[in-house]
Amino acid sequence: MIMDDKDNVLYIGKSSVAIGRRLGSYFCYDGEGKCRVRSPYWSTSPKYIAAIAVPFDSAFECAALEEFLLANVQTTDNSIFQR
Repeated sequence: MIMDDKDNVLYIGKSSVAIGRRLGSYFCYDGEGKCRVRSPYWSTSPKYIAAIAVPFDSAFECAALEEFLLANVQTTDNSIFQR
């Protein structure tokens, strides 16, 4: 989950690859070593990331958890990144 500075959930997603690679599609480091948002399409600036670990051999649990969270937690940016 990616959240803003008021703990509003902006985005819920799962990763079938290493989490660092997935987050690298949204964030990067600048020349000074500071984390920067890669995409300009966020409704508000992301501030926090929360990760839920699921065993590697339980991919079905990732999909089920993502579906449950999307059904029960209001997000602002999931539809933006689905295009």
